Amino acid sequence: MTAGEVLSQSEIDALLAALSAGEMSAEELKKEEEGRRVKTYDFRRALRFSKDQIRSLTRIHENFARLLTTFFSAQLRTYVQISVASADQIPYEEFVRSIPKMTIINVFEVPPLGGHVLLEVNPNIAYAMLDRVMGGRGVGMDKVEHLTEIETRIMSNLFDKAFVHWRDAWESVAEVDPLFVDFEVNPQFLRMIAPNDTVVVISLNTQIGEARGMMNVCIPHVVLEPIMPRLSVHYWMQAQKKERSPEEAKRIEQRIRAAKLPIIAELGTAVITVNEFLQLEAGDVIQLEQSIHEPLVVKIGHIPKFIGQPGKRNKKLAVQILAMIEGTKTTMMNDGMLSQDEIDALLRGMDSDGPIPALHDLLSPLEQDALGEIGNISFGSSATALSMLLNQKVEITTPSVSIIERTSVADEFPQPYVAIQVNYTEGLLGTNLLVIKQQDAAIIADLMLGGDGTAADGPLGEIQLSAVQEAMNQMMGSAATSMSTVFGKRVDISPPTLHLLDLAEGKGMEYLPDEDFFIKVSFRLKIGELIDSSIMQLLPIDFAKELVAQLLGSPLEEPGAAEVSLKSSADDRPFHEPQPVPIDVQANGGAAASEAASRSTDGPPAGRADKERDGAAARHIQTADFVEFDAPPLAATEARNLELLFDVPLQVTVELGRTKRSVQEILQLSTGSIIELDKLAGEPVDVFVNNKLIAKGEVVVIDENFGVRITDIISQSDRLTKLK
Repeated sequence: MTAGEVLSQSEIDALLAALSAGEMSAEELKKEEEGRRVKTYDFRRALRFSKDQIRSLTRIHENFARLLTTFFSAQLRTYVQISVASADQIPYEEFVRSIPKMTIINVFEVPPLGGHVLLEVNPNIAYAMLDRVMGGRGVGMDKVEHLTEIETRIMSNLFDKAFVHWRDAWESVAEVDPLFVDFEVNPQFLRMIAPNDTVVVISLNTQIGEARGMMNVCIPHVVLEPIMPRLSVHYWMQAQKKERSPEEAKRIEQRIRAAKLPIIAELGTAVITVNEFLQLEAGDVIQLEQSIHEPLVVKIGHIPKFIGQPGKRNKKLAVQILAMIEGTKTTMMNDGMLSQDEIDALLRGMDSDGPIPALHDLLSPLEQDALGEIGNISFGSSATALSMLLNQKVEITTPSVSIIERTSVADEFPQPYVAIQVNYTEGLLGTNLLVIKQQDAAIIADLMLGGDGTAADGPLGEIQLSAVQEAMNQMMGSAATSMSTVFGKRVDISPPTLHLLDLAEGKGMEYLPDEDFFIKVSFRLKIGELIDSSIMQLLPIDFAKELVAQLLGSPLEEPGAAEVSLKSSADDRPFHEPQPVPIDVQANGGAAASEAASRSTDGPPAGRADKERDGAAARHIQTADFVEFDAPPLAATEARNLELLFDVPLQVTVELGRTKRSVQEILQLSTGSIIELDKLAGEPVDVFVNNKLIAKGEVVVIDENFGVRITDIISQSDRLTKLK
């Protein structure tokens, strides 16, 4: 028995009462149960669409419903709400019987697909639309009277424009071009397909002002048959590879060439044991496996790329390039072009100060898809609103989710940009930042002010900024409406504010999310033939996770949970942290200390300090002494476990120095090029153990090898921590 067949307690009581009273016998009950279990299969209702395909069609038409909501709201200037009520597959004959005998039917062709698609509109809704278009209050009627030629033309034009958005809803599956071909009021006159052929009917709940009714999209199976494989989860989830235009490839290459990468001159390496590592002190010397007669290794990021000769230039340490290391997959010095392997390798090594967390460490693949879908839905409706304002076709598509580091944001946005700050005030609490190129904003402003978008040169003035702000206000208002539908609650925003960003010049950093890392959702923005660019959404990580959690219906982690987890794991660590020790304050004996403590709690307020300053000289005041914190002794078990690790080898690396150069500058390096490093001649060099900075030292020569004499080293307890 399935969950849907479980009887409630009241049904059980009623059934037992009927059996006891003789109104129903056990044999009759058994026959009725068998009748429910065995049913005759109706071949006229053959299932042509799987549940997976029905879900895909529902998802497509949910997007279509949101686009229609925005379109009709603008056209009719009244409250409009449209949502998907159901999606079913039935015989065409049954669909014709289910709709009113007199109704509004719009017939469309959808090339390159064959056949016709119907949009049936309940008369109550159709009359409400007609009344609003003609200046009325939007009163609906449940019957279709004889329509005049003008009324027919008005309705035909309205639904012709509305069904254009069906193309946008299907864009991710197939490129179709709906074409209005017929207008009918009696379904009996329509003979599109055979009565027993299967159609899928998507019913849309529609409210226009006070009028309510249904709109039905009827799609025959023969229309969708060529693209049926695309209506599956596998198709929706697979990565979509997009051919890049030469202009886009050039822009990407320019951005990569402007990105700065660390150049590291490595003095040499050595191997020491854990025991030697723990016993290191200032003054100790480590001999490196690097002869003074051999060139040094120069790395780009963490990739060995060149060999060079150490020296000095302008009072700084420097290295002169002698040759490129052979055996790599790159050809940087040969033709000046970057291979894909080299681009990937360089990008992996861009951050030398610490690893950038991977996107999957912050958001699971499901959360990334959910965040992209939220952006897709909100910006889909925003595109429609912007299209109405600019009288241009607007497309905002293909969201991609990535992580961005605050310190490298200037490399991400080298051009002047306009940032639109959006604060959510109801339903959601958080802030996000929309970023578009200043040139794109200038084109939008010119279109808003009645121009054709070509007179968009020069800086943005106050009038242009106001025009862009109004466009963004309309866009984000439409996005908030869509998000209200997605999250099932009212979502409201404050009026967006605009800021000019020129991050290459250090202007506008204060408007970015105040975090080391944040989420970037990037969309392709196309406005007619004028703009083919991108618009980016910058989200704090916490706000992004809140959006995903509310969409997926999973509660966020309770505050403090992470702290509890950290405390639990800290108690199990093999090395104890120092415990707090009381501070021994020598203040003229215990009585003086007690007096001082009494004054700290019950004494005069801070404002009276000046009045009592003359009496301060009469008091005995001396420096407070603090108890020395000694390193805590290891427990017997910990000491025994540590002895087992004493012979484990550790990699010691000494860096002569490092600097940062753009990819373009790195491409231009050749034999004889000199790279100045960030350290002055004579300044201590950095000593790393297992890639962690633990000491500084001076360069020495031991026989024929380089070495380093330790001048400063972290404490032993800190060294133990570095090993974890």
